[in-house]
Amino acid sequence: MVFDSSLDQDARLLSVIRRLIQETGLKYLKSYLLAFLLSAIVAGTTVAVLFIVKDVIDEVFVNKNIAALYALAGAVCVIFVARGFAMFGQAVLLTQIRNAIILELKVRLFKKLMSREPSYVLSRTTGELLTMVSNSSSAASGLLHTLSDAIARDLFTLVALLIALLIQDFTLAMTLLLGAPIVALIVTTISKRLRNLSRRQLETNAIVNNRIRAGIQGIRVVKSFNMEREINEAMRRNAEHLTKLKDKHAVISNRFAPFMEMFGGVDAAE
Repeated sequence: MVFDSSLDQDARLLSVIRRLIQETGLKYLKSYLLAFLLSAIVAGTTVAVLFIVKDVIDEVFVNKNIAALYALAGAVCVIFVARGFAMFGQAVLLTQIRNAIILELKVRLFKKLMSREPSYVLSRTTGELLTMVSNSSSAASGLLHTLSDAIARDLFTLVALLIALLIQDFTLAMTLLLGAPIVALIVTTISKRLRNLSRRQLETNAIVNNRIRAGIQGIRVVKSFNMEREINEAMRRNAEHLTKLKDKHAVISNRFAPFMEMFGGVDAAE
């Protein structure tokens, strides 16, 4: 039953991603392609530095060619300038796309909300409706941003480093590729935990917003029954819980970095 539930969640997630790409992502296809091109340049500069350093070190320390040292300095400077501009362009493009998608989804959600029956709107609190419009648009845009960023940054870098490793040491590269299923399993596990954490953050954030709204609207009742201490304590607990969820999300979402650095370190050691 747990396995079937996991499959259902994955199927629903893929359906949501497919719908987001079709309805929203394709509108910004040119911007995405340009961001991916800049990401490919960043990945290319990473590999270029590895090859240049390897060859020039042989020339400087083995063949005592001092001129190669100056050539290395110039080449590395040019590479990192190009890398910096490419990283800047990629980050700006992806952020602009994310902001545009958030605003577009908010407008569409508000339009959908206004088309519903008054009973639907009146049966929910203002905090719930605000959370639905604001957080849902941010979550959907964040999903596309995470997906595009993973393709733009991690995938291109991984492919570039594997190509470099295949060129420098084919046997070691094949050994690492044999461990790819293990890495895929780890990534899948991390992704599932991130989805669960995102859902819990959304629920806790809605509770916090509702408490703020209830406290403001019911300030007379709070003062009449001296409930400040109880409300403040409940708010503190919810805020601490939300902070812990966000901190945990930050830790888990950045667990991909060690695997990328592992490939880079092995490649650089070669």
